[in-house]
Amino acid sequence: MINVSTRAANKLREELVQKCRDAGIGFRITINNDEIGKITSNMRFDRQRPGDIVVDLGGVKLFSDPNCVAQVKDYHLDYMNNPDGGFFLIKKAVEASLPR
Repeated sequence: MINVSTRAANKLREELVQKCRDAGIGFRITINNDEIGKITSNMRFDRQRPGDIVVDLGGVKLFSDPNCVAQVKDYHLDYMNNPDGGFFLIKKAVEASLPR
């Protein structure tokens, strides 16, 4: 396999982000509630849809429908490198009680 310098990898990442922005592609957050009310989230590449709430994070956009946004208003999106994908929602009150 070809070796890639950090500078080249950073430029590839920058180009990919720009192409996604130009094409109107961002991340869509969806949620599901199980039978006991536990929220599970999913995030995938998508385009903005009519009625979406849009959060612009410096050029990277998050899309979600108003119902989803209302259900996760007390949550915070975070990331931890793990085999299950890494992104997760955590309730703000729980997050505040975690040791730093």
